[in-house]
Amino acid sequence: MKLNIKTKLIGGFLVVVGLMVVVGVIGWNGLSAVKAATDHIVHEQLPKDEKLRDLQFQVALQGELYFEYALTLEEEVLKKARLRTKIIRDEAMLLEGELAGEPEMLAKLRQFEAEYEKFHNELELVASYYAAGDTVAGVKAIHIAVAQEEQLELELAGLAHEVELQMEASFAGVERTYSNALNLIIGVSVLAVVVAMSLAWFLSRSISNGVGKVSNGLRRISVGDLTAKVDVHSSDEIGEMARAYAEMQAYLQEASDVAERIGKGDLSMTVTPRSEQDALGNAFAHMVTNLRELIGKVGETATGLSQASGQLSNAAEQAGHATQGIAEVTQQVARGAEEQSQGSQDIAHGMNQLSSAIGQVAQGSQEQSQSVDQALSIVSQVSQATSEVATSAQGAADGARQANQAAREGSEMVSKTIDGMGRIKNAVDSASDKMTKLGDQSAEIGKIVAVIDDIAAQTNLLALNAA
Repeated sequence: MKLNIKTKLIGGFLVVVGLMVVVGVIGWNGLSAVKAATDHIVHEQLPKDEKLRDLQFQVALQGELYFEYALTLEEEVLKKARLRTKIIRDEAMLLEGELAGEPEMLAKLRQFEAEYEKFHNELELVASYYAAGDTVAGVKAIHIAVAQEEQLELELAGLAHEVELQMEASFAGVERTYSNALNLIIGVSVLAVVVAMSLAWFLSRSISNGVGKVSNGLRRISVGDLTAKVDVHSSDEIGEMARAYAEMQAYLQEASDVAERIGKGDLSMTVTPRSEQDALGNAFAHMVTNLRELIGKVGETATGLSQASGQLSNAAEQAGHATQGIAEVTQQVARGAEEQSQGSQDIAHGMNQLSSAIGQVAQGSQEQSQSVDQALSIVSQVSQATSEVATSAQGAADGARQANQAAREGSEMVSKTIDGMGRIKNAVDSASDKMTKLGDQSAEIGKIVAVIDDIAAQTNLLALNAA
């Protein structure tokens, strides 16, 4: 049966309340018994004792009044003495009603009443003897009456003693009842305290242990340790919290595995968020999708970069061939200068070939410049694409930067080559003009040959640099 913490606490409270109720009931019963016994003593036994003592007093008083009448012969004294008779008889009748449930004491009371009648008759004889002046008979009657009075007092004293013994027994019973009730109250109270402390210890232990284990597990998760296990198997809220912890731990472990596979470059997995509110799962799903798209773009950019590099290599190769052609034409020009005797026509023809070669060089340089511009454009695209995913494609960005640097260096080299070709063209044009004037200025052929030799030397040097 599933008991939550609230049910446990309420159950423990009800157990303690039940024990307190038991203590209260026991105390109430004990006090009721003590009260009943006390009421019995106060309202029944104590009045009996008082009436018996009063009977003793009335009998003794009646005897004294009769004896006083024997001495004084006053009628007023005799009336008082005879009035005691009614009082004694009435009290005896009341005692008979109170002693109806006690046969032995009732029998003794009735014996007292019979002997009292004899005592009363004897006192009347005393009064009559002294009223008649018969002192001798009166004295004898007084002796008999005194003996009877003593006997009556002894009987009344015995009855009073029995009543007092009953009162003592009742008091002893009250004390026993009170002591038993007190001991029972103390015992049940101690039991209630023990049960309450046991329940409190059990509940606090079950709650604190479970909460402590879950708290320790959460603390270890907070520092990145996902291996902590929480061993709680209760069916209350603590157990539910432990099961929720296990579910969270499994979820975080799954997320950790996904992150590890992404870190190793494995994007073939499918991340399925557990719900719309699954922030981590949704983030991983978007990350995998974006990385796949990014890697596709990087692949496309790398392919374009490879093509641009091929075009740049072809352009460089064409520039090399053009430079080699320039060198050959320059050598031909040199040889034509040495063979100027063959005629300026050959020189002019060589100059035309040189001009054509320079045009080819210029065209190759232009194509090379366009290839470099295209490569720069592609590299710029690569740089822009790699900047969007710098954190996850750092290697591609580094390669793009290196390609960009290489392209810039190639561009600078091509620019220098174009400048050199321009200077070569200018020099060749100047040489062509001078060669044209050779027919008119044959006297200056030696100087022109020297100039051409210088030009050839510079051209060879440029050709070597271009190669």
